[in-house]
Amino acid sequence: MRRRFGTGMLVVAFVAALLSGCGSNEETATTGDVSPQEGSTETTGTSRLESPLQGWASGLCTSVADWQASTKATGEKMANSKDDFAQGEQAVTSADDILVSCLKGLGTPPAPASTEAKNAIAGLLTKLEDEGGQIEQALVDEPRTQSEVVTASARVKALTSKMEKEISKTVTELKSLPDTEGWKAAFSGPYCRAVASG
Repeated sequence: MRRRFGTGMLVVAFVAALLSGCGSNEETATTGDVSPQEGSTETTGTSRLESPLQGWASGLCTSVADWQASTKATGEKMANSKDDFAQGEQAVTSADDILVSCLKGLGTPPAPASTEAKNAIAGLLTKLEDEGGQIEQALVDEPRTQSEVVTASARVKALTSKMEKEISKTVTELKSLPDTEGWKAAFSGPYCRAVASG
């Protein structure tokens, strides 16, 4: 995988910002005696307590939302010039790597998630890793002209859009599982509205 370090400080700040949101659902972990009823929430100070499944879904949604915002902002600039492309390629590949790392870090969805739900998440991770690899491959050859910059940027944008569709498809699949699993409620939180809009 080709990496450029001429934009070091920019990329370091970018990656740090993404990592700060990775696994942020941990702040909403349950403590003490919390009602196990589906969709129930309680507050202690400014901390919102959620069920394990809701916390897991929030972690997925915040990671995806951070990735979407970062890749969108970067994608809009990549086609402007070779310098913008050079900065953008590092940011996009880093964002993809961090997204996959964040989702892996969440671990297996907690009970009452079924085997079908766990398989859906595992399948999503495989697809995101594959499509992230395709993005890296698309960036192997350095564009020499503005026309090549535009073409390469469009390819990256198309692959990023494909990743978004895979995420949306998986969330829709989870929400279609029996209500007893609680996925509809888990994806009803504020962090999940955009991700689970499908």
